[in-house]
Amino acid sequence: MRFARSGWTFLFGALFVALGMAPVGMGQTREIVVGVVVDITGPASSLGIPERNTVQLYESDFGRVQGQGGTARIRWVVTDGETDVTRTVVAVRRLIEEERAAAIVCCTTSPGTLAIVSTVTTAGVPTISLASARAIVEPVDQRFWVFKTAHDGRMNVDLITAHMQTLKIRRVAFMGTNDAFGQDGDRELDAFAPQRGLEVVAKEYFPYGATDASSQAVRVLTRNPQAAVIWAVPPAANVVVRNLRDLGAQLSLYLSQGVANRTFLELGGPTVEGVYVSAGKILVAEQLNVNDPQRAVLLEYVRRYEGRFGPGTRSAFGGHAYDAMLILHQAVGRVVARGLGNADLRQLRRAIRDEIETGTKNLVGIGGVFNFSPRDHVGLDPRRSMVILQVRRGQWTWVRF
Repeated sequence: MRFARSGWTFLFGALFVALGMAPVGMGQTREIVVGVVVDITGPASSLGIPERNTVQLYESDFGRVQGQGGTARIRWVVTDGETDVTRTVVAVRRLIEEERAAAIVCCTTSPGTLAIVSTVTTAGVPTISLASARAIVEPVDQRFWVFKTAHDGRMNVDLITAHMQTLKIRRVAFMGTNDAFGQDGDRELDAFAPQRGLEVVAKEYFPYGATDASSQAVRVLTRNPQAAVIWAVPPAANVVVRNLRDLGAQLSLYLSQGVANRTFLELGGPTVEGVYVSAGKILVAEQLNVNDPQRAVLLEYVRRYEGRFGPGTRSAFGGHAYDAMLILHQAVGRVVARGLGNADLRQLRRAIRDEIETGTKNLVGIGGVFNFSPRDHVGLDPRRSMVILQVRRGQWTWVRF
């Protein structure tokens, strides 16, 4: 009988290995793979590098969970999407098919994320995006497997247009990248403008990696706006701001959290002085009230990240990656605690997805306090998680209004 039991143990162990899993129980540890695709190179690298850095910084902290019958180890596998939609899709497929990932964190950009939605949906793999566009998670019934941690266009535009009211701005222009990210900002500005007494007098688009947008800037200025909303990330965002400044534009400039990093300040220098940016609280963590629920989490992340990568290197984008890791770590932990650590890969993926959606409640992260539900795969309250910043003397300053 002992021999038979050992034989069955061997056979079951072999079966788990064949399925890409290590069995939990009998003193063993199951390995759960989470695939991460971020843009370490290419035009979005100023966003993707801090995302990659954050995964490396926290992979040990978020690398193990304990539950019924044993322990599960989470292995974070990072791949460069290269700010290229095709390469991003290929990378995600490899992580799903070859690495047998139980979950995916992807992508840095909205176009990248939208390109992989059908892939992760067909495979039934829970995915957390670090990008902005609302279309990533809506309509929710078509985005069953997809969640996100970044503040989206609706949240940004809500805050931006509310601030415009305080400056009595009435005429506004939109300038954005000709992709899903730019379209998201454009659509939300159209939606909020009537509510805030704004008239959108001009719209101009430019490439994601634009090196010159002076012709678009000229056309905008002929419409005499009082403010321009610029929907882009560095370096293109800096190009547009510089073009407007070079033309002598005397108007208020608003940008989304897509520029919420040191790269925007360094590339812009004096040209970005005075611009307004809607962003999460991470850039002004030290200025938060002591009773703000995010303060302690933000300060600890800043201490640790800047301790490794240098003063001023914090960014909203590294924060998005931290939040994705936190959400997944807790979801996997609940799955294992429920005794589902031995589930096959298909069942495990579904269990993790369900735990993200129904179990992520009042979770304090870098981007805000997350509360997902079957009707909400963003999970953030914009007025409690975002602020308006202004660049003053080359530094981020919180504008309270």
